[in-house]
Amino acid sequence: MRYTVTAFWVRLEVAESGVRMRNSEIAAIVPLRNFQSARHFWSTAGYITPKVIEEITGARFNIILGYQGATDVDMAVEKGELHCKGTTISAYFAREPYIGWRKKRFVSALAQTPTRKDPRLSEVPTIYELMERYKTPDVNRRVAKVLAAGGELGNALAVGPAVSVELVKILREAFVRVLKDPEVIAEVNKAKLDMNSCTGEEAQTTMIEALDAQTEVVDRIKTILGK
Repeated sequence: MRYTVTAFWVRLEVAESGVRMRNSEIAAIVPLRNFQSARHFWSTAGYITPKVIEEITGARFNIILGYQGATDVDMAVEKGELHCKGTTISAYFAREPYIGWRKKRFVSALAQTPTRKDPRLSEVPTIYELMERYKTPDVNRRVAKVLAAGGELGNALAVGPAVSVELVKILREAFVRVLKDPEVIAEVNKAKLDMNSCTGEEAQTTMIEALDAQTEVVDRIKTILGK
């Protein structure tokens, strides 16, 4: 289940202080300032997403350390301590303060990480569209894809290497059927969650591509993550 694909958004008045934005084009604001973006853990959307956008567009974000959790980060955005943040698309549409922020037009989404665009963010470019728009060099593309792979995998379910190919096939087919079950769908809707899944084959392809990254890509990622 891909629960962790992300949207990257910015306070609207910050976005509008730059060159006029059209269809959430990040190019309009990137050259004008270094935004402050929150990070409370290395693997969170708040840290990874701006790093992905940096690799793709050449933008530079001043990532502020020390926030203890998402609530503290959200309060910092409201107080003007932070200009932007990355968060899961599920949370962005399912809970406060994001619901209220969107209604008040407090924030504007700049980018999203899924390979398939979320229909609720139809005018917001994916990172892959940004790669084409900014003519991102190949090595930067590969770095960005590996960094974003965790979001594409989400809460992946896996079995050990000793499990037979036949049983893996049965489990994958059963999982797909579960996701189509009306009772399951009703429970997901009741909880205001997203039924945003990928197949086992798609998840495995994403994982293999990330693990097969060349030394140049791995070294750059280590630097980005402070390893």
